[in-house]
Amino acid sequence: MGQLIKLQDYISRYEIDHLRYPAQFMRLKKQQWLLLKEAWKNGEHLHKEDPETAKEEQWGLIKKFKSILKKEKLESGLEDQSKDKAEEFNFTFSPLLHYLPETEEELKKIFLDQFFSFQIKWASSTIWDQSFVDSRYYRDDKLKYLLQRFPDTFLVFYQPVFMVKKAPVEMNVLLVTPTDIWCLVFIEEEKDEVYIGSTEHFWVKRSSRAERKILNPVIDLNRMAKIIKPILTENDVELPVRMGIICREGYIDFPDAPYDLALIDKRRYPDWFRQQRGLHSPIKHMQLKAVKALLDNCQTSYVPRSPVEQEIMDKSE
Repeated sequence: MGQLIKLQDYISRYEIDHLRYPAQFMRLKKQQWLLLKEAWKNGEHLHKEDPETAKEEQWGLIKKFKSILKKEKLESGLEDQSKDKAEEFNFTFSPLLHYLPETEEELKKIFLDQFFSFQIKWASSTIWDQSFVDSRYYRDDKLKYLLQRFPDTFLVFYQPVFMVKKAPVEMNVLLVTPTDIWCLVFIEEEKDEVYIGSTEHFWVKRSSRAERKILNPVIDLNRMAKIIKPILTENDVELPVRMGIICREGYIDFPDAPYDLALIDKRRYPDWFRQQRGLHSPIKHMQLKAVKALLDNCQTSYVPRSPVEQEIMDKSE
C-alpha cells in the first residue's frame, strides 16, 4: 500500500518525524496482516459484538504472532531493537472478521479496505493533535487506488495545500517514489472517453453522450512543478520531477504534447502501472529528504486532543 503522507491541510504525523513513521507503518501493516491471516487459517472470527471474547481471541493471536516473529528474527539473524519494542505490537489498527472468507484473496480485500479507513485516520492525527477529515475521503476511489495499488515505499501527498508567498495553494497528487516525484492529475469520468489535448486554455472531452470543454490539465501540472521544484532545489533534493495525466479508461489525443509530459491513458497505463509496481527499491534517504522539504511548506490545520484522548494515544504509540 502507498503511504498517505499528507491529506489536504490536515495534520500529519510524518511532519513530526518523517524518518520514524514510514518504517513503523510498514511494520504495523505486516504484523496486523499476519494476525488476520492466522485467525482466518484457524477458522477464528475477530469481531466487536463481544468485547471480552474479541480481546481474548486477539491476545491468543498475539502470542502466536510473537512466536512467528521470534522465529523470523532467529532465522534472519536480526537482533531486537529495544527502541522499537513498544511499536512491535501497536494495536491502533485491529482488523475485524465478521465472517470467514473462502479465499486468501477475499481476505486480502477485507484487510485492505479496513486498512484504508485506518490509514486516513493514521495520516491525519498525532498523539497530541488531530484534524477533522471530510467524510468524502473515505469514499474517494482515486485516493483508495493510490493507497491500495502501489508499494509501501510510494509516499502520497493527496490534494496537499502548499503555502506560496503566504497564500494557500491546493495541488492534485504528488507521488514520491524512491526514484522520482510524480505530479499527477486524473481526468476520468466515463469509459472510452476521448480528450483532445492542445496548448490552449481548454481541452475538448468527447464521449458517447456529448462533447464539452474542460480546463487544460497541463496548466495545473505546470503550476505544481513550478511550486515544488524550487523547494527541492533549496533543500538539495536530487530527485527528478515528472508530470503525468492519468486516464485509465479513456484516451488522450495530444500530438503536440511537451516531451516531459506523460500521457497515461488506456493504451499506455498498463505499462506505466507495471513499471511502478515493479519498482522494488526500499525507501531511500533522498526520498525522505524530499518528503521533509515538501511537508515543511504545507499548510496544516488541527485542534489539540482532549486530555483523555492524549492519554489513550500515548499508550497506543
